[in-house]
Amino acid sequence: STAYSLLTNPRYENTHITILDSRTPTPDEASNTSNGINSSKSSSLLTASHDSSRIVRADYANSAYARLAAEAQREWRGKWGHRSGQKKGRYHECGLALTAENGTPGEKYVRDSLDNVRSLNDLSGTGNTGSKDSHTYREGNNEGEQDGGNDVNNVKEVLIPEGKHRSGVEELRDSAAIGAIMKGTQGGSGDFGYVNWDSGWVDAEGAMDNLRAAVADRSRQRSNVQWLKGSAARLITDDPPAVNASSSTFPKAKGRVLGVELASDDSLDAATTTTASTSSSTSTPQKVMAQTTLLAIGAWTCSILPSLSSHLQATGQIVAYIRLDPDEAIQLSRIPVLLNLSTGMFIIPPTPDGILKIARHGFGYKNFVDIDIDPNAKPNPPPSKPPKPSLPHPSSINPQTPLPPEAITAFRQTLQTLLPTLSTRLFHNTRICWYTDTPTGDFLIDWHPDYERGSLLLATGGSGHGFKFLPVMGDRVVERLEGFLEEELAGLWRFRGRGWEGEEGEGEGGGDIIPWETEDGSRGGRRGMIWEEEMMRDEGKQDKAEDEGGG
Repeated sequence: STAYSLLTNPRYENTHITILDSRTPTPDEASNTSNGINSSKSSSLLTASHDSSRIVRADYANSAYARLAAEAQREWRGKWGHRSGQKKGRYHECGLALTAENGTPGEKYVRDSLDNVRSLNDLSGTGNTGSKDSHTYREGNNEGEQDGGNDVNNVKEVLIPEGKHRSGVEELRDSAAIGAIMKGTQGGSGDFGYVNWDSGWVDAEGAMDNLRAAVADRSRQRSNVQWLKGSAARLITDDPPAVNASSSTFPKAKGRVLGVELASDDSLDAATTTTASTSSSTSTPQKVMAQTTLLAIGAWTCSILPSLSSHLQATGQIVAYIRLDPDEAIQLSRIPVLLNLSTGMFIIPPTPDGILKIARHGFGYKNFVDIDIDPNAKPNPPPSKPPKPSLPHPSSINPQTPLPPEAITAFRQTLQTLLPTLSTRLFHNTRICWYTDTPTGDFLIDWHPDYERGSLLLATGGSGHGFKFLPVMGDRVVERLEGFLEEELAGLWRFRGRGWEGEEGEGEGGGDIIPWETEDGSRGGRRGMIWEEEMMRDEGKQDKAEDEGGG
């Protein structure tokens, strides 16, 4: 998203831009495929965006996020939700039911979110979150015709969002009202909530493939843009500063980030690394040098900056998919997305090929690792006993790894309540989605305060709710880079002192800081789960048939 924003901004027409991605094809590779990007190669299994669907909602307890999400929704209803050459788009506006159990933290979030959505509706004067009306969102003939090339770059028309039947917001005052919107499934979840018919979901993998193709198209048109495959292993800096022990938070600007060093097992194509921005040697890892480095590596951020473990941590979230028969798919395509903020469990209606998604937006699994932290590391001075960084567990990336037993139990219990007829259905597939959590659930988009300003910008901390902002987030990152980000968002996305250090106790490793959790009111389920511990638990002898779904 940021690369696209830079490449479409005339101010950066003469700026040399290097895109480093561990999985994404280079523009040369993209040009050799029939549709610009070969989807079997372009979407990384490691990223949260590699998925059938992501919720798109303006339903937030925080009004700033609600407004920004409404802006993103207008783009999803337009070119970002368009599917080239087809009348059916990738954005499905089937509604979102946000529910909670009475007396839980999720109840307050739901009520605050309802107030914000109603305020957005009042401001738009349309009865929905920012659209012109419930049928046509921009001028056009709904044929989706374009001038040619990639649809993000060139689409002129806009389709009616898929699954759109109605608009507006309905309060759901009890469990019976929640059950009624499930349209004959005999299920429901929650004691209270509301349904916003102007929210929905988007084909996440398709949207990312489309965006990559758009960036590839733009990259091929410029000689000063490089798209390299590789993984950043560490930052390249000038001489590190001495520890400023008198500083109460962060010291003043110190050393400068000069670029990144690649992992030793990565190899840049020599044909694409002949400019001054890269260097290589037969005896040392290759490097990518830059005046400004933007680090946007999500759940792996603390592998490069482990001392940020008080600000960021990777948490594994459970996801499962069920293949429906045609009649089931037709029935369940009529229900809204449902998210219970007390349990964290949610379902997304089936994709066009009949795949239903069930997942948990919870506190997740932690995977604490030992990484040496240099005494001069940033932030500086480090906490006396910094928490160990939590990073994605390597085994969880393997598609053949089963889910922990508690996950299967949670899914079965949820399906029994929400969709009883599917409660014993085998899963088509399962996986772990790794969030990059912050203590407050706010993004971290800011200059690293312990390096010279202008040398290292972080764009991370999506906290499980960032994808919906894809159409607008790149512009916001560029605004932060330029110093023009609006004050309220800049305040939400800033570095916050030392982050959250938790409390002393016999936590992971004994005597370490007890791990923190994300406390934004939207998380449900159990706290304090450790990946390896949960994988070793025996909750009633997990049915071996579930192993067929993978992880």
